[in-house]
Amino acid sequence: MVLDDANPNPSQPDKTDILTSKLRDSVTFLPLKDLRFAATAMTGNTWCMSSLNDTHEDKEAEYLYFPSQASMGRLLCIKGRNTGDGTKNSNALAWPESLPESAVYMKGLAFVSDTYYDYVNLWHGVTAMAPFVGWSMKNGCIGPTKWVLYHWGELRGRIGSWLQNLMQANFGEVAVEEFKKGDGAYCFLRRR
Repeated sequence: MVLDDANPNPSQPDKTDILTSKLRDSVTFLPLKDLRFAATAMTGNTWCMSSLNDTHEDKEAEYLYFPSQASMGRLLCIKGRNTGDGTKNSNALAWPESLPESAVYMKGLAFVSDTYYDYVNLWHGVTAMAPFVGWSMKNGCIGPTKWVLYHWGELRGRIGSWLQNLMQANFGEVAVEEFKKGDGAYCFLRRR
C-alpha cells in the first residue's frame, strides 16, 4: 500500500478537497434585479455588478473584466434564463477551482450586458452596445464568441435586425447566448 504524503489516510479527504468543497458550496447568487431597491434603481445599487468597482478610464465607458483584480481572480457565473422576470435571474463570483457543481464552463470572450435599454429598439440598442464597441476598439478590435444580453435582469435572445447587421459587420457572427444547456450556473472564462 502506498500512502500519499499530503494525505496519509486515503479514505479521508485532504484539507484542500474539504476547502474546495466548502468554497463550491458557499458561492452566493444574488438577483440581477432586486426589487427591494426599485425606488432607487438609478443610483446604481440594484443591478448585476454594482457591488464591484468598474474599470473606468478617461473618456471611456466603464466595464468589468473577469477574472480581474477587482473580482479577486473570480469568474462571473450567471444563473437564469427567465425572459419576463429579472428577479428570477442571478449572478455570483466563483474561483475557477471551485465552481458550483452544476456549472457549465463558457470558454471564449463573452460580452455580458445588463442594461436599462432594450436591444430591439434602434437607439436603445446602439446605446447598449456602444460601451462594448469602445472597449473592443481600445483592445485591438477583438470580438466576443458569445453575447449574453439582459434587459432589466431579463434574458434577451435577440437584438434588432439593424443592430444585428451592424454588429455582425464589425465583429462577425453575433451568437446571442440563450443558456440552452440546462438551468444550472454558466461561468465565463476567456483563456489568453
